[in-house]
Amino acid sequence: MPQLICKSRRFVFGALLLSAMWHSASVAQPMDLLDTWRLALSNDPEYRAEQAAVEAGGEQRNQARSLWLPIIGATATAGRARSTTSTEGAQFITPDMSSKDVEFNTSVRGGDLYSYGLGVKQPVLDRARLAQGRQLRLSAEVTDLQWQSAQQNLLLKVAQRYFAVLLAREKVGFLTQQQSQVDLIQRETQERFELG
Repeated sequence: MPQLICKSRRFVFGALLLSAMWHSASVAQPMDLLDTWRLALSNDPEYRAEQAAVEAGGEQRNQARSLWLPIIGATATAGRARSTTSTEGAQFITPDMSSKDVEFNTSVRGGDLYSYGLGVKQPVLDRARLAQGRQLRLSAEVTDLQWQSAQQNLLLKVAQRYFAVLLAREKVGFLTQQQSQVDLIQRETQERFELG
């Protein structure tokens, strides 16, 4: 008897699960190809990766453009110095004057030094920059082509799967119709058999 109760519980659980699935399938709205495409645009991981690569490609264009922008440099210096100089026994002779054993003492205490500079450098012709800029622009164009390819691949993948689902629905509909015809023929045959 416990096996019978266990089997009946499984049957009831299976029936409830099947009816819940049937009800949710009947309530769900069918999606058209455009809705499927929009859903794939926001959820396909390969497409999202290509989208990130395209954004990086846009930065490569900016880098190529920035190669020809002026370069601005600034410098600043600040300092403090102390100096003491002493000279003894110096002699001066000039036509009008002469001096012997003259002493000179010079000292600077707490001398401050401040300097600053601003420079602008503009490249006019630089073959290395030309080559680097060309390489960055070509890399960005390759990224754009990969993006277009990713869009086309996603569209193709969505269309193939969408039409595969439609075909499967048609097959299920056809098989359901065929099953109902077979059931009808079986009932008619059974009724004829019972009638004699």
